[in-house]
Amino acid sequence: MDSLALILATEVPDSVKMGAYREVIWANSRLNSAYALELNDEMMKMAQNAKEERWIRQAHYYFGVIYKNQGNFGKSREHMDTVYLRSEGLKDTSFMAFSAYQLASILNQMDLYEESLEFHNKAINFYRHIGNELSVAMTLNAKAGLYRKFKLYDKAINNYGEALTIYEQNSDSSGLADIFNNLGNLYSELDSLELALDFYEKQERINIARNDEYGMGFVFENRGRLFDKMGRMPEAINSLKESVKIRRNSEHQAILATTLLQLGSSLLKHGILKDAENAIREGLQLAGQFSLVPQLQQGYLMLAKVFAERRDFERAYDYHLKYTLVKDSMLNETISDQALKIDALTEYERIEREKEIELLSAQNEIKDLRIQASKRIIGVVGLGLLSLTLIAFWLYRSRQKIKGLYSELNAQKILISKSLQEKEFLLREIHHRVKNNLQVISSLLRLQSRSTEDDKAQRALDEGRSRVRSMALIHQNLYQEGQSLAGIRIRKYLEQLVSELLATYKIDQDRIQLQFFVDDLTIDVDTAVPMGLIINELVSNSLKYAFPGSQAGCICVTLKEIQEKELLLKVSDNGIGYRLEAIPPNSFGHRLVRAFSDRLKAQYTFDGAHGANSEFVIRSYKLAA
Repeated sequence: MDSLALILATEVPDSVKMGAYREVIWANSRLNSAYALELNDEMMKMAQNAKEERWIRQAHYYFGVIYKNQGNFGKSREHMDTVYLRSEGLKDTSFMAFSAYQLASILNQMDLYEESLEFHNKAINFYRHIGNELSVAMTLNAKAGLYRKFKLYDKAINNYGEALTIYEQNSDSSGLADIFNNLGNLYSELDSLELALDFYEKQERINIARNDEYGMGFVFENRGRLFDKMGRMPEAINSLKESVKIRRNSEHQAILATTLLQLGSSLLKHGILKDAENAIREGLQLAGQFSLVPQLQQGYLMLAKVFAERRDFERAYDYHLKYTLVKDSMLNETISDQALKIDALTEYERIEREKEIELLSAQNEIKDLRIQASKRIIGVVGLGLLSLTLIAFWLYRSRQKIKGLYSELNAQKILISKSLQEKEFLLREIHHRVKNNLQVISSLLRLQSRSTEDDKAQRALDEGRSRVRSMALIHQNLYQEGQSLAGIRIRKYLEQLVSELLATYKIDQDRIQLQFFVDDLTIDVDTAVPMGLIINELVSNSLKYAFPGSQAGCICVTLKEIQEKELLLKVSDNGIGYRLEAIPPNSFGHRLVRAFSDRLKAQYTFDGAHGANSEFVIRSYKLAA
């Protein structure tokens, strides 16, 4: 690194200096991010002066990585979006792969999990296209971690398995050690403790063969945590002490904080209070130094337990109070971050609407110019008829003016075409931002649900998220390339909506079958939104109540044009049915269905005698042109 840094201060060709910048910036992107940013500013100026597009994208890429490592995910996403979009325009698959992988990681950190999963899949496809199998394995590994976060363990295991096969085929010991570590952690979460221990031993053998002391720190920590879970406390303490010893000699002191707190927890369980207090206090000091809020919360709670064991309840209360304050600040900070995202998106949309208004004003001006041009032509023709002696003169002048007008009209036509393209782009972008707003609202509802202990309130928040998602899908479909902005392909939309409901309620599709009898219509947005909310409510009710226990059955969704100005919407199941009079008058879902039915001017009937059957004859609807 010192030799490469010297190159940056000498007169060498830009191509040589660019290589040195890349090496030094990447090496410092995590260890010394301020220095890395300073060097990256220099590299960006050099790239812009040289007008080298690939170098400019490289600088944006490093900005994205550095800001991600600093935790500034908003700035990180801006730079990585720039890399991805420019590379997409230039068909540069390599840079598309690199930036898609980073965007997946950034979006995961921002709790935008659906978009994160989308970019994981894109990165995998791009890496496969360029034949970079090891990067495919790396991305599968990261994607499995995303599934683990939501406890979708089957999918996580499948992705880890694919990555493991690639690493074995390429004899990549570093990748294998990482996969064994992750599989050990996964099976520990599933309480398959002996299987987890087996994967940690496989990881240990690889690290010993590679003389990887840093990796051995993870082996000892993971095994210590596992022994603690198994109740083998002396072994847990010894293993964690080995991890602490390794990490004291490492540059990654932030990781040491986590290990010390785990050691303190094991010592506390084993009744060694003095050593437990020392380990916890040292871990807390490092957590404060590196602003590790979850570790601070964990450390304060453990110190409260230490002093409670000593019956020093006053100090125990003090530390429990600190724990509570940190916990509350974490929740408030998360909600505040989400609110800032909403504000930023709202301001962006306001600016975009102003631009759209300006474009429409420009179009009106162009129309006025065309009218004025037509009037001038009529005036020229009228004057030409006044005198035969002036015909030749006026014809000559008229022809010149006509040529000028044709040129002007052609320029105006091009401007109108460009304006219309920009307007369409803006409309797609607005739909994209509306979808993002709804996604943020969904995230806020999920966050509130996690911090709510009342089961009824949690169900209400989850149902609210489902309704928000049904609206978000509409805007998602509108901004996609090739989709008409005039309306929604209703069959595709309903299939997506019902599939997501099955996933939300974790329904086995072999137990509950879906039948669609939906005409391939393009429905106006004002009709699609209330229709989607009605179907969301009725299908959700069927999934929740129609098939108790392991009962199998079928849900059918029908949407057909029965007359020129009538649609038939029918949602039915062959479940246990219900009594209409048993539905509470203040049932929010039932009131919502009736309200949106009235909005569509629909004649509706509900029958629960032989399964649930709801029919709507809709008269207030619009088909998109």
